[in-house]
Amino acid sequence: MNPPLRAANSYFLTILAMAIFAQRAGAADLGAGATLRMTPAMQFDPVLNQNAYSILIPAGWKFQGEIVWVNGSPNPWPHLSASDPAQHAAWRRFPRLFYIAGLANPNYPEGSVLPSGFEVRALPSSPMDFVKSLLVPRMIAEVANATDVRLISQADMPDVAQMITDHDPLHRKAATQRFRIGYTAPDGPVEREFVATILVSQPRGGNVTWMADTTTVRAPAGRLDKLLPTFATISSSVKIQLPWYNTLVQVQQAFLTHQEEIEAQMLRNQADAINQRMAIMRQYAQQSSQMVSDEIHQRFAEQMQAKDQEQTREMHYINDTGGYKDPSDGSTVTLSAEYKYHYADTEGDIVETNDPTYSPVGGPGTNWQQMDRVN
Repeated sequence: MNPPLRAANSYFLTILAMAIFAQRAGAADLGAGATLRMTPAMQFDPVLNQNAYSILIPAGWKFQGEIVWVNGSPNPWPHLSASDPAQHAAWRRFPRLFYIAGLANPNYPEGSVLPSGFEVRALPSSPMDFVKSLLVPRMIAEVANATDVRLISQADMPDVAQMITDHDPLHRKAATQRFRIGYTAPDGPVEREFVATILVSQPRGGNVTWMADTTTVRAPAGRLDKLLPTFATISSSVKIQLPWYNTLVQVQQAFLTHQEEIEAQMLRNQADAINQRMAIMRQYAQQSSQMVSDEIHQRFAEQMQAKDQEQTREMHYINDTGGYKDPSDGSTVTLSAEYKYHYADTEGDIVETNDPTYSPVGGPGTNWQQMDRVN
């Protein structure tokens, strides 16, 4: 009952995160000469001792994150957030969480965790039910503590769910919902939007494993729509790093080779075994080759290609945005179409502006290029 041992599915995360921007975005407060600068940030993984993901965030915003290895599982997922204290706005992507339902074992009651890392939880009635009953109480204190939460809008997204199923390696059935809530937070009235997906495996022996992915954005009431293009850029910019991916694939392969030994240790002492598993994976990472094989190069390229394809297909969910080609690596980034000019430099920065006379400034050797729209 281990999670599938495969590298993080970055294009799936893009599908999920970009669907959050379906609602019509209001006209942003841009005005003549307005300029937005996006700068890259890196999320470091201390287990594999490498940068795992890159992300673009607006200048002046704060970035936080971690790579989550759930209970020592060799299938890590990113937990990332970007926030603007000045606008009280935030974007957040939660790690994938794994569960098992229908387990008739008195040794593992509801809420307990199996040696494999799955938490025993009944299957929610909907993705929104998952957010309300499990995610919010644990991970979003602002909403959990609010006394006036109200539902503003809710929509099923069957086409997105089918796309997720089609791209899932095991073709698990998916259900996706997007919904917006309003409530009073310590900084005043807030609107928050979620896109949540539940993937359910085929029942086996009366048990069913399921997992959940969620992205959320928040802003002061009346401001959320204006920030959706910026949130779309943040979401589409998340990229897995090839050196980390290369090490991860090798660690997963080594983990499979020694799985019986590792699982036996888990059964003897689960708490200690989690630490042992993490130590083993650090050891595998140190022993991994920095040379990227043709097979891993191919798998990585396929993920990046699928990410760009799905990003293009999902553009109808995002208003007032477009796909622009990053000249440094050929990838596609979603940017606001309300800016007329878009530039990228060799350091990963992106500038969006309405000022035709604006000239991006960088350090010595910085080379700025205008970005072409691809859809």
